[in-house]
Amino acid sequence: MDCSVRCLRRCVDAGTCADALAEELVDIIRGVCGVLRQLLSADDTTVHVSETFNRARVLSGESSVMASGLKPLTHARALPNIASDAIVCCDKVGIVPEDNALIADCLTAVRLCAVSDEICKMLISIGYGTIAKDMLRRRGTDVGIARATVSLLRNLAARDQCKSDIAKLVDDVLHAVWSHGDTDRQLVEHFCGYVASLCLRRPDISRSFADGGVVDKVVCGMELFQDQFTVLKAGCLAIRNASSRDEEARKRIRSIANVETVVRRAQKTFPGECDAVAYSALRELDLLADSEIRRDERYKMPDGMFSTKVVR
Repeated sequence: MDCSVRCLRRCVDAGTCADALAEELVDIIRGVCGVLRQLLSADDTTVHVSETFNRARVLSGESSVMASGLKPLTHARALPNIASDAIVCCDKVGIVPEDNALIADCLTAVRLCAVSDEICKMLISIGYGTIAKDMLRRRGTDVGIARATVSLLRNLAARDQCKSDIAKLVDDVLHAVWSHGDTDRQLVEHFCGYVASLCLRRPDISRSFADGGVVDKVVCGMELFQDQFTVLKAGCLAIRNASSRDEEARKRIRSIANVETVVRRAQKTFPGECDAVAYSALRELDLLADSEIRRDERYKMPDGMFSTKVVR
């Protein structure tokens, strides 16, 4: 891991001095990013998830290392800073497919580092909000960059301290997503996850997204990819979170055509993956019939608890 980051730094420094990255350097940097993605991937069943998180903290720099008690790497700069330099260096030149692929690889590696509040706050402080906005606006027509950027924002949006900054980028996210949205499942899934993360515990954002048509786009994505449980699950969660704490948002979302249909379809088509989250979305929207309400069998309501019928 130490050798990989040192190699990455030297390649980026060489490109920065030359004001552009040579083709050979691009290939090396992409290869190193691939190694780092494997090191940070929780999909590796031979590695405990906690170890993966520890690697992310180490790669994210000294401030994170001090907080976790881990030994820092011997190089001087953190992976997010080096990746930022690589992105800026690529962005100096025209739109080149190889550069787009490298930028997407760098953004993906940084996204895998975003595993804690401290790291996410650091990423915002060193300018990744601005980088994301610039990439969506200038290079969002490239589906790889759009995917990598929206997935990074999805991770950042899960942190309460970052939500306000990330929510400001919703128009850029919408434009990039729906430039590819009818053909790219992963992009729509990340978009639904982005909305779900931002709306969690933020009724102000939920109302803004409900009134601004953002939740309508979630429903549209669920219609487009009704055979993909990952999209449907993320979409149900977005609807659930956007409806849970604001009555005006709830009313607006209930008025969206087919919102109940797409949620119930997800629940019926993929009961194993979507049942719980679809049920919670229907519950928050107050669309459950009395016979559908799930009551914990371990608890019995005492007789005479209510003298009148409960109206939901």
